[in-house]
Amino acid sequence: MGNPKIVSILLTIACFVFIGRIIGEFNCFGIFKREKDTTFSKMDNMIYIPICVYLNISLGCSIDYFKIKKATRFL
Repeated sequence: MGNPKIVSILLTIACFVFIGRIIGEFNCFGIFKREKDTTFSKMDNMIYIPICVYLNISLGCSIDYFKIKKATRFL
């Protein structure tokens, strides 16, 4: 499974990447986009943003799992 500390760091980086994707770049994608009437924009709202939110929550739970695993490894 790997070193829990390294896995936690990588999962934290992935969480920040998905948070950045959710927020967006203020033009074409993300919550604060300006282009709201294109097909991609509508799909972004219906599919891509919810998937990124779900993945971010899942990664957050995984980070907690690896922190708990690291803390109980010596018991």
